[in-house]
Amino acid sequence: MTTRFRTLSAVAVIIGLSLAVTGCGRYSLNSLKAQKAWKDGNAAYSAQDYTRASEHYEYVLETDPSRTEAHFYLANSYDNRFRPSRLGEPDNDQLMQKAVEHYRLAAERAPDPQIKKLALQYLVAAYGADKLNDPSQAEPIVQQMIELEPTEPSNYFALANIYEEAGRYEDAEAAYLRAREIREDDPTVHTTLAGFYNRQ
Repeated sequence: MTTRFRTLSAVAVIIGLSLAVTGCGRYSLNSLKAQKAWKDGNAAYSAQDYTRASEHYEYVLETDPSRTEAHFYLANSYDNRFRPSRLGEPDNDQLMQKAVEHYRLAAERAPDPQIKKLALQYLVAAYGADKLNDPSQAEPIVQQMIELEPTEPSNYFALANIYEEAGRYEDAEAAYLRAREIREDDPTVHTTLAGFYNRQ
């Protein structure tokens, strides 16, 4: 009886270990698949084959959602496939909507601060005049960029540009002046402010 119990116990342990190994193997297989898709996506992206790149990055996120950096490259692949000259065509417009969705996800989830920064910058550009043309959506994103990097003049330039394009010249001037306060010794700030005054 004791021998039989030990045998059954041993079998149970072996079955348990087998299930654990199977689970780990399944996880490892997904990781390997995601890694291969990531490399293939990067190769296609480097070759400017954005259709293939987006397919690979989609698969990366489907297989391993923890690869959050893929959101940025997927967004940028959609962005590069978008054609302003075809604005109004559903398939083309959907590309930009997908780009916006994944830029937002990259900004929210990517652990790399540089990826977050790029995602926000490209998100602002997505709402520009040659794409979605919705500055009201761009302004809060730039404000978020300022919160993340309050001493970066380019963030204030981006905000000023939104205001200037909307005809809010006093707000634009205030943003440029704020950049000058932060980086008074930066010649780029003075040149950019002078350019604004020359346009008035």
